[in-house]
Amino acid sequence: MKRWRLAVLVWASFCLALGAKAQFSAPPNPIFGRKYTVGERYCYRLTLKEYHDDKLALTNVSVCQLRVVTNDKGVPFDQVQWLSKKVVYDKDTVDQSGSARAVNPYLISLDPRGTVMLPKIEDPKMTEAIEDFNTFFVALGPMFYGVNRLVNKGDSLVVGFPIVADFSNGSTILKG
Repeated sequence: MKRWRLAVLVWASFCLALGAKAQFSAPPNPIFGRKYTVGERYCYRLTLKEYHDDKLALTNVSVCQLRVVTNDKGVPFDQVQWLSKKVVYDKDTVDQSGSARAVNPYLISLDPRGTVMLPKIEDPKMTEAIEDFNTFFVALGPMFYGVNRLVNKGDSLVVGFPIVADFSNGSTILKG
């Protein structure tokens, strides 16, 4: 059976509904151009579509909230807290939000003095969401130049060039 996953990270419209604004600076250095404002809160919705033999098998939709904090050395971090997770099959939907909320909040930082360590994953149901979110947030997110203009509900961003990355593993995930 051929298996592959498509992961999409939705950047802006989701969190403004919670009344928060994500503020980013235009990155002079695209990797570490993140502007932090302590106390700032915003959300991400991660949609993962899994295909088996070129047919959509399921869709995972997970939401996490990030809050900007600093450590004892003044280094800014995003504290990640998972809020919800749903798995949508062809004829059924499974709410795994309890698993999402059970994940202990953890810290990641795009600041050059920070770290991006994955948390210990206690519940296998959250492995995909946590690993894919961190990959997109750390590896791909900073590549979206212009994300600083996404500040109001309904804002969108069109990138005039492809951002290519391969998340396949050669065995169970052939395309990713």
